Amino acid sequence: MSIEELKAKITKNIQYLQQCTDYTTSDGAEQAADDISDILLSIWNVPDKEKGLAKHVAKLNLGTLFLKLWEALSGFITKKQGQGYECIYSIVVMYLNITNISPEVSKELGEVSCIGLMLQALETYGQDSELCPGPIRTIHVMLLNAIHNCIENISVYREANAISIFKRYLISEDIVIKVNSLLILAYIIEEEESSLLQTTDDGIVDLFLLLQDAIFNEDNRELEITGTQLSALDLLRGLNKLAVNDANKIQISKLPAAATAIPVFTQMLGNDFSEDEQCEAVQALQWTLPLIEETKISKELGLILQTSFKALEKLAMSDNHHLQQICAQALWQIKQIKYPLSSTKTYGHTGKAMKLSQKRKCQTEKLVRCWTREGGRLVEDSLLGVKELAVLAPETKTSDDEQSAASVTHVPYIAWETHVNLGVPFTSTKKQQVQNPEQEVEMFYNSLQYTLYETGFPETVDRTSTPRGNINKEQVVVAVLSTPYECIGMLLECGQQVSDSIHLIFSQSCVSKEPSKDHPGIYSMYVHKAITFHRGGFTYIDEFSPPRRVTYLVNFFTSAITHGLLDWGSEMERNLDCPLSSSLPLCDMIHDKLWNRYLMSKVGIAVPETLAFKIEDKRKVPNSDAIRVCVLGKCVKAENTDLVNADNSCVYIWKKIEYGSVCKHAISVEQEIATFLGKPSINGKKIVVKPSGSEFHASIGVTIHQAGDLESISNAVEDLLEKMDGGDTVLVETFVEPISPLHIVNGSQAVELWKATEKLSFRARSTVCRDFDGKPITTSINCGLSSKDSSISRNNTVPQGLDSTLLAYGLTDPAMRRAVDRDIRKKGEDLMRIFSEEEHKLDEEQRGGLGGYTDIIGVDFLLTNEDGNIIPVAIELNSHDCRVNCQVFDFMYHLTQQCTTIDTQLSYQVRRSDKEYDSDTPQKQDSILGRSVRPWVRSMVQRSQDQVLDGKHILIIGAGGYSKGFIWTDAAAMGVKVILVESDPNDCVKDQVYKFINLDNEDHTQDHANAQEIVKILRNEGITVDGCLTFWEYFGPLAALCAELLKTKGASYAAACIGKKKSYTQAAIRTRNADIPHWPIANLYSAASCHIASEADIDQACKTVSFPAILKLEYACEAVGVNMCKNEDDVRNAYTALKNSLATMEAEYRNIGLGYHDGSTMLLMEYLDGSEHDIDVIIFERKLVAAFVTDNGLTNYPAYNDTVALMPSNLPSDKQAQLVTAAYQCCNEIDLSNGVYNVEMKMTPTGPKLIEINARMAGAYIPIWIKRLYGVDLVKCAMMISCGIKPYVPKLPPTEFLLGVFLIPSEHFCIMTNSNLRKVLDDLQASGDVNFIMMEDEAKLRNDAKTEQYGKPFAHIGVKGCNVDECRQKLSEVCGKLNIETKNYRVSEFMKYIK
Repeated sequence: MSIEELKAKITKNIQYLQQCTDYTTSDGAEQAADDISDILLSIWNVPDKEKGLAKHVAKLNLGTLFLKLWEALSGFITKKQGQGYECIYSIVVMYLNITNISPEVSKELGEVSCIGLMLQALETYGQDSELCPGPIRTIHVMLLNAIHNCIENISVYREANAISIFKRYLISEDIVIKVNSLLILAYIIEEEESSLLQTTDDGIVDLFLLLQDAIFNEDNRELEITGTQLSALDLLRGLNKLAVNDANKIQISKLPAAATAIPVFTQMLGNDFSEDEQCEAVQALQWTLPLIEETKISKELGLILQTSFKALEKLAMSDNHHLQQICAQALWQIKQIKYPLSSTKTYGHTGKAMKLSQKRKCQTEKLVRCWTREGGRLVEDSLLGVKELAVLAPETKTSDDEQSAASVTHVPYIAWETHVNLGVPFTSTKKQQVQNPEQEVEMFYNSLQYTLYETGFPETVDRTSTPRGNINKEQVVVAVLSTPYECIGMLLECGQQVSDSIHLIFSQSCVSKEPSKDHPGIYSMYVHKAITFHRGGFTYIDEFSPPRRVTYLVNFFTSAITHGLLDWGSEMERNLDCPLSSSLPLCDMIHDKLWNRYLMSKVGIAVPETLAFKIEDKRKVPNSDAIRVCVLGKCVKAENTDLVNADNSCVYIWKKIEYGSVCKHAISVEQEIATFLGKPSINGKKIVVKPSGSEFHASIGVTIHQAGDLESISNAVEDLLEKMDGGDTVLVETFVEPISPLHIVNGSQAVELWKATEKLSFRARSTVCRDFDGKPITTSINCGLSSKDSSISRNNTVPQGLDSTLLAYGLTDPAMRRAVDRDIRKKGEDLMRIFSEEEHKLDEEQRGGLGGYTDIIGVDFLLTNEDGNIIPVAIELNSHDCRVNCQVFDFMYHLTQQCTTIDTQLSYQVRRSDKEYDSDTPQKQDSILGRSVRPWVRSMVQRSQDQVLDGKHILIIGAGGYSKGFIWTDAAAMGVKVILVESDPNDCVKDQVYKFINLDNEDHTQDHANAQEIVKILRNEGITVDGCLTFWEYFGPLAALCAELLKTKGASYAAACIGKKKSYTQAAIRTRNADIPHWPIANLYSAASCHIASEADIDQACKTVSFPAILKLEYACEAVGVNMCKNEDDVRNAYTALKNSLATMEAEYRNIGLGYHDGSTMLLMEYLDGSEHDIDVIIFERKLVAAFVTDNGLTNYPAYNDTVALMPSNLPSDKQAQLVTAAYQCCNEIDLSNGVYNVEMKMTPTGPKLIEINARMAGAYIPIWIKRLYGVDLVKCAMMISCGIKPYVPKLPPTEFLLGVFLIPSEHFCIMTNSNLRKVLDDLQASGDVNFIMMEDEAKLRNDAKTEQYGKPFAHIGVKGCNVDECRQKLSEVCGKLNIETKNYRVSEFMKYIK
């Protein structure tokens, strides 16, 4: 009968029932109900018809019909006989069958109080067993189905007193009534009322028995008992809900049925069962397994546990995310039982299925006892064969080296608070869309706490009760999608470098994606909840309101890393606007072993001789002596010239060709392998076959074969090809024969006891990070020793250092060991460098997003002996999931450092320069923990701040001339939108900035009016600025006024005025005489001085200041107008001369300060004996972020311009500390508390004395040198502070010295005009021997007739060296070659004290 005919027949019968007026005497009503039941039973388990009829009956207003029928027939229920009774029975059966297929009808019945009427009838009957026949059982089942299909209407049952009704039925002798009542209670009782769910032994046993019978029923696992139906899914769901009550669990553990449950649940993991049934079975195993006592496990049950394990492994690879998660939890629990027959080696956990490293076949002759009920007691019944269960999890191949990529630490005990808020954050938009498995999150959390506990860090504190609104001052938000297992060391290190910057994400509900405000078409990622890491190892569970925008993403929740179990991170990282480490496409590149072999060979790294079989030519790799590439199924005759193998004359094709024809040139894979094995260079060598691709890591699929074993090698290749995706490759390569241990000579006798043997080999893994400045840094080389005939992985080795490993191999010469160490480091860094170059050739899509770059790799080396030389051979490259071994290595050192007196600094330094190997100077020691990822963390923080600064609108006052030109190109590279205010309408910078505002702002008496005008222009243009500053001291006060009006961060107007006027600066410091417990008294830094507003003030000034003294202009800079005065007459003469030449100096220098109302005033200041120094400080909110000290040489007296400079300072460390502290105090004392400032000081015999403060960033060579030596960009720091962002400054010691000298036009412009000297200069620059900085426009100087009269520097030239003496020698040679040393410019004299 067609579906339309069935619909018509049902409609006809329903219409009859709706129109009928007498249901008790007419046979028609009973017949109509029976006909509908017959129709529904006839299409049972015919999905299309069930679905069609379900939609149809939902439209027939059956709720109202039920009320009408019940009102007419309810009086006959108690009679238990007669036509009315038979009719109501038929109608109840009809409604049961309807609700079985239509949840909509079930919901309708709940909404119109039909269920309440039936509950009243049940209450009337009571639990008398005589009343079991008839509609009562049907009503039970109907109610059960209604609950299943309309669970949101549970309130109906609670309001109708259903709990007390069904509790009375629990003692019924009728197994169906009792079990149904128990199941209904399990659904309608809330978790906090679990005490109401406690049942009797019989109830649990009966439920088990019904479940056992139901799963073996072939009729869709429906159990039919006396006219009613119970499904295995219904029974198991109820059982799981009953397990909420701990008392029920205890009862279960005492029953023989507990052992029966495990095979029953395991049976339901099979392919014959639906995903819903499998999920319920896994959940049942989760609460059953912990009840098993190890001492009571029989061999039969042990075999069942192994079978359960295999079945769970299989299901853990399901596409169903929820099923993946709960399977992983159950796998972990099985491991905790520690039954001897279960020989697993690794712990699994949420998000990753465990792998059995040794497989045992189920013994089919072993049997598991089941139990049945007989006369109210349990007896052994039919045997459930293990053979039946074995088919659920067929044997699969697993590598001994396969390690759970998402593993958490095995937690043998709990010593921390577990009642913490790990639930869905209140700000999350995913409460309905994302499952947040509580047990999974708890495992992650306990894993983290276990590591923190045993490594000496504080327990995590829950502070989610008060959501946090503020962000760290650096505005860095690093999101890590991972379990703690992979990255705990990195988490702690990032928290140490920038507190509160790194966020461990333990659930998908904790993050969200929203359309990017700055980059249309892509997304920003936000963190709603996370575990944050702070300085000192403190951790907190935090919620954020508003959510935090992610500035850097580390994603471990990908299919490749978790073996396909957790992949929500892959979708989360797509189309993001933030930087990310090792995006999916870049991971794919890194895991392409063939491509990496090619890159390795390009930079001179030895690789095994390789034959590669590719299904698709995804990345072009040319053939070479070391690498031969075969693209399967491709004809490479001349007509296919686009193929890389076009020079060959055959087709490389797999034997199992599924489509296409084979041309006459084709040869098989086996023939190609035979040719490869026949090469003289291959002859006699063992062969390794390995897969290449994102899914193949940790030695998965790797096999080792004897020399010349063609059949074995060919079979291994073809087995792997069957599993390949399009872009994957199979490699056939020579086995790298490891170095043999040497005889120990001149070494410690103790080494003999643990020296390596011939049977061992070791792998050296070099971890290479891209540092914050892009430089590749090898941070760690750790080794693992294992049998030379097996793959080496973390699972079979304890990590150890390279130095001790080489010592164990008999390399007792420290120089030889150091040479091997250096070779491995350099090769790893070269590989990272070329990989970065290749990445920069890719577009955004190919890199995996706007910010996709690789920041960390692990390079695996084997050492071999070639002609007496130890050669590192690279065998594999790993992406950011390579961290675990290094992490373990770091923690081992950290434990030793914390708890013993052993020197853990032994040869475990991170070196940024080869010179650090050869220098005898002790290197700065930093903490052990986190060292292997420290440069990576620096990179993620730096890239985060680049992301935050990108797109900022920054107002800059004053262009500042030619020497400031680098600022505008740097700003554009940073993505900063500069709004420049400049008085010269034709300034060359005009076209280099986002917005140019021409305003005559050089009359500083009008600064307030000009500031108002600038703000007005911005508002009229609709420009909102994020920061405001100046790089030219002339505009310091004006920039400060604008910043105050715009409410951006920077120096206050008062502080800028004090810093601009020298007498104000000295007077302010002189008055700071308060005793400070942590710093010296600030007035100790001031020098005697006196302001001279007119000639009449000279008398008083000479009485205040002792001679010799210095007379200078109040507002000038760059030593313009500075004069030495030995007596009062000198002061008067110098004063008069300066007054008379002000106009000339202003025209020449433009920055002597005449634009201020008292711009012609002067300062008389005592002459300070000692060495002169520049201290450049970065200050944010009164805290010193960084400081850099420069040593200045003697000036070219009588001029006071700077001449020679050395960076870093070569002063003793205590003297440098005095200078840094003094500069910092002086800035803070005049309220220069936010910005980058240059402080000039003299180091006198009694300590530092202040010369002056330049309330802006230093110019000339200083920013360039600081960036080169320390990697710190002063321009970026100044811009960030103006935007309210604390700049991140890595604290790294420089690896070289720089020594330079200024060139002045009157003596040195001939270098630019003399062709011979110019060629020498160009050659020195090209060779990298000098660093030349042009500070004035050369073309302009060439056209200026007065150029050769100027004493203001036009350029700066510097040299580098390992030490000061080397720098002095090099600079002297350069000065000789370029005629810089003259009788009027004695460079040798200037640097006399630079030592």
